[in-house]
Amino acid sequence: MFRKTAFISIILVLTFILPSLVKANEQNYVIIGYYAGWSPLKNFNPQSVTHINYAFADVCWEGKHGNPEAGNGGLQPCTDLNGNEQHDIPNGTVVLGAPATDLPNLENLKTFKHVNPQLKTLISIGGWSWSMNLSLVARTEETRKQFAESAVAYIQTFDMDGIDLDWEYPVSGGMPNNHHDPSDKKIFTLLLQDIRNALDKAEQKDGKKYLLTIASSAGFSYLENTELDKVAEIVDYINIMTYDFNGSWSLITGHNAPLFEDPKAQENDVHPHNVAAAVNGHLENGVPTSKLVLGIPFYGRSWGNCNPETEGNLSENGGYQPCSGNGGGNLEPGTYDYHFLETNIINQYGFKRYWNNFAKVPYLYSEEKREFISYDDPESIKEKVHFITENALAGAMIWELSEDDEKQTLMLTVRDGLGFPTLEPIKEPLKEPAKEKVGSPSKTWVYLVIVGILLVIIFWRIRKRK
Repeated sequence: MFRKTAFISIILVLTFILPSLVKANEQNYVIIGYYAGWSPLKNFNPQSVTHINYAFADVCWEGKHGNPEAGNGGLQPCTDLNGNEQHDIPNGTVVLGAPATDLPNLENLKTFKHVNPQLKTLISIGGWSWSMNLSLVARTEETRKQFAESAVAYIQTFDMDGIDLDWEYPVSGGMPNNHHDPSDKKIFTLLLQDIRNALDKAEQKDGKKYLLTIASSAGFSYLENTELDKVAEIVDYINIMTYDFNGSWSLITGHNAPLFEDPKAQENDVHPHNVAAAVNGHLENGVPTSKLVLGIPFYGRSWGNCNPETEGNLSENGGYQPCSGNGGGNLEPGTYDYHFLETNIINQYGFKRYWNNFAKVPYLYSEEKREFISYDDPESIKEKVHFITENALAGAMIWELSEDDEKQTLMLTVRDGLGFPTLEPIKEPLKEPAKEKVGSPSKTWVYLVIVGILLVIIFWRIRKRK
């Protein structure tokens, strides 16, 4: 009788425990959202993402930071992490990009972690506008060390969980006045290794795990200009920027983030590059799927003055129209966020939605306004998320969080496709966010220990009865 009871007890225990074990062993997808310091987050639920990369910090060089050709203030004096101007900050030091907004935003990130104790926050350094001096920083051991140690001091000061290096781009590309050198290919790797070393040292002191990630380009030249196989061994995740494939800088419209190649693109003199090809390029150059995070844009690109020879009439060829210059935009000329498109553009002013079944993306066109818009919506994002799961990628990266609508429609589409649970309403913030300690046991091991103890007790009692 006792044996039967013990057997039933084991079955019951495993019935309750094993589902948790299976769930714990499923691929834990990440959702990494960029929080642009210049774009306030409204109606944002901190529980919707696993990581937030705050954009951007900059690098001090000869007492200044910024970029004279960027439209965000040009060169500015460097400040300390309290926002106070300093004149003796060493070259290569990571500094606040915009102290007036960064300081309150970084405090806001702490409240996000109260709501979502599992949330990881990282500081993203560089970006399109502020990569001008990263090549100079990486060229010497002294400035690499200064960069690494000051980046660690930054995340310690603001209670963050890691560093995201967004160098746009080593060797070539980016803004015209960026410093470049053929040696960037190797010193990019060295810079990342120095950052990782500094983070490892800080982990021992602080008793917590620190992350290191990068933002990578979808372009083929990036594969030639970096040592991605070596980089992948150093970093935790590589966020591939699989968007901006086409924009109003071209005279023929195309898609901002086409998932697959469309044969009609090349027929219409549009480069056929696409998301899938960019991902394959990274994989072929040594990046494991478990570290590759697919970029998804929450914005669209627009062209104006379209189809002059047909008085604005659309050529239904998959979305390749002759145009000249920017269309409209609420973010900047030629760029709309999804919220604005949904509220003010779609099905208004003559705009009609079309679907490219090769590229798996929608587009809008208004013959009345002679404007073309390429964007992503829930249907195309479902396709992209399915691509993530089919190829066992690490997850999704969002540029950027403020561009979703009030209901977080796009974010919920990402979460649903990756198997995340339904979001709960935000509750009263916790007083203290939980910290992940280095070497802390995972849920899987906790469950295994519990099962093991229970089995030992049961079998011991069986043996004792004998």
